[in-house]
Amino acid sequence: MKSKFDQVVRAALDVWSSGAPDQKVSATADVLRYVKLADLPGLNLHVLDMQEDSPDRFRIENLIERTDQLREGCRFLGDYPDPIFIRDNVAPVYAAARDSRHPVVDTVEAKANSRYFIYDRLILPEKKTSGRSSWAIGFTLPRLVLPLPIETPKLTARETEVLDLILLGHTAREIAERLELSQRTVEHRILDLRTKYGAKNVTHLTALAVSTRLRGKTEGQ
Repeated sequence: MKSKFDQVVRAALDVWSSGAPDQKVSATADVLRYVKLADLPGLNLHVLDMQEDSPDRFRIENLIERTDQLREGCRFLGDYPDPIFIRDNVAPVYAAARDSRHPVVDTVEAKANSRYFIYDRLILPEKKTSGRSSWAIGFTLPRLVLPLPIETPKLTARETEVLDLILLGHTAREIAERLELSQRTVEHRILDLRTKYGAKNVTHLTALAVSTRLRGKTEGQ
């Protein structure tokens, strides 16, 4: 998936580079050059009007929204339901692209709206020779989206052992054999883990546990 996004980036940068600066073209007109590149599954395409000084007042228009980004009803970045995520991961990057007038290609790893996610991003600001870009076109492609538990559960040593083996793909019977426990005991431990994480099933438990551990690594950096 990453390599396919890289292809989109290269093609989009070629389109951006081929345009003459200071043409005073609108974002609505310019984005038409990029729409044909946005055919990758899961890829999102949006336009930001960046004429206001405050990034909170940057107006966002979602042209192609293939992945649920919880942006429905958001007219400005300041409307986004997770202001901390916007403050740390979105607003400063778009403001920097506006001021530098240079494209940005990066990968975002963060949590927002009770989810942990990783997504690739391309920002193409209005092409100008001086001053600020007044708008930008953005491509985003989620690579990983996982739910987060409401709070990190406290696990016993045995629960941690069982969970580690679940994450390695072992069944309850296999875990029982490895830990020299009865299968019924392991099943009770798994039920306890599901309760602590608020998981609907083992698959949901796995997603929550992985995202919690990823979040812990990110916050510890």
